[in-house]
Amino acid sequence: TELRYRRLFETTRIGILILHCGNRRITDANPFIAKLVGQKPKDLIGKTISQTGMFEGGMTGRRIFEDIEKMDEAFYENIVLLSKDGQKRIVELTASTFNEENETMVQCTIRDHTEKRKAQSDLFETNQRLEALMNALPVGVTFSLDRKCKYIEVNPYMKKKMEMEAGAHITATDDETLIIDHIYRHVKNGKELKPKELPMQRAIAENRLVGPIEAEVELPSGKRWHAEAYGAPIRDRNGKVIGAVAVNVDLTERRKAEEAEKLSLVVKQEKEKLAFI
Repeated sequence: TELRYRRLFETTRIGILILHCGNRRITDANPFIAKLVGQKPKDLIGKTISQTGMFEGGMTGRRIFEDIEKMDEAFYENIVLLSKDGQKRIVELTASTFNEENETMVQCTIRDHTEKRKAQSDLFETNQRLEALMNALPVGVTFSLDRKCKYIEVNPYMKKKMEMEAGAHITATDDETLIIDHIYRHVKNGKELKPKELPMQRAIAENRLVGPIEAEVELPSGKRWHAEAYGAPIRDRNGKVIGAVAVNVDLTERRKAEEAEKLSLVVKQEKEKLAFI
């Protein structure tokens, strides 16, 4: 059993320090923690945590022992671990007591979370940039991370166009009906489009960029606006389609202008006919 423990102790990718509760000095250190701090295990043994200089700020052996006396296990997050050459790592430390030959010992388990914290920070910054972009775009954007588009998020511009209340979202109750508290319709050439004919659903089904798809969107209030939409699939790192995004451009004013231009042309032609007659 001890041999197995030593193998685990020496090969694990988690830092381990063993401290004596009497003199508060390190009695054992595994290779992983020694590597993190840029020292050899033998250089750590016999020293207090403060003497090693491995932690930045207020993390000391004294603090660990004081906390251990109050509880069976002490837990610390976002601790800065310093290496001998000045490099910093963000770690999580768990301390717990155990008995060895009638002596009380403390085992400190140290997990390196540097890459995890960096990934979380990068993801947060990416989400912030994406949110700023979504809020600033003067076109409607809808997206879903669901192949059936059962839950659809929209940006502020689209929410305004769809007359949606704050906090509302678009949901599909089944394969044939879309609702936002009330049913709304997509109409093209006098015919209502089914959900499977809409940009996001088509992009998912066909696994490609689709559009432009033009349709009139009829809102619960009875208002209509003419939209031109493009849809594109969203894929995971393995290329599997997991959802879709659509960009919706309001063509209402353009269509009004085109109709006015057509009407003006018809009036002009009628006047020319009357003049000819």
